[in-house]
Amino acid sequence: MSSLVSLINTHALSAAQAGEWQTVADTLNSLSDVVRDSTPITYARIRELFGEPVRQMIAAAVRAVAKSDSPLAGEMEDCHSVLLNEQIGFRLDLDERQEILRQLGSSAGWSSELVNSIASLGVRTIKVVQTTAEECKAVWCQAAIDSRIVNATALAKERIATDDTEQQRAAKWAQAWEDAV
Repeated sequence: MSSLVSLINTHALSAAQAGEWQTVADTLNSLSDVVRDSTPITYARIRELFGEPVRQMIAAAVRAVAKSDSPLAGEMEDCHSVLLNEQIGFRLDLDERQEILRQLGSSAGWSSELVNSIASLGVRTIKVVQTTAEECKAVWCQAAIDSRIVNATALAKERIATDDTEQQRAAKWAQAWEDAV
């Protein structure tokens, strides 16, 4: 069974059974998963991904908070040290680190786009599937046909005897097909 059929069975079965294929596609297209990437972030990686001006802006914000009387000062001092170290880096896949990043970005006046781009290095949401109503209908119908073939074959094997005539075999196959719904 295809993964699309599996998703339909799990998330949109009643709509598929009713033949509401656009509803099926819309339901499946709304599914998403959270992906966490534990790859440590360093200043070098930030420079590589976002450019030197962004790296400088982040470093300045981290150092400024580290030198302040903010409750995050100690955390930012440690953060600056690990961002400098290519062997260690700063993990952004942890929820508390995501929150620290958002606080830092907010206090430094970074755009929400920049904060979200940096945050997505550690945690991002991806679509499970992108599909159409036509594709959902086609795989669902093919799965139904495939299932019926398997069931009819099993029924026919049970019913057809080796000494049956061709006419008897044909009749038993036809009945197996009808019963294999």
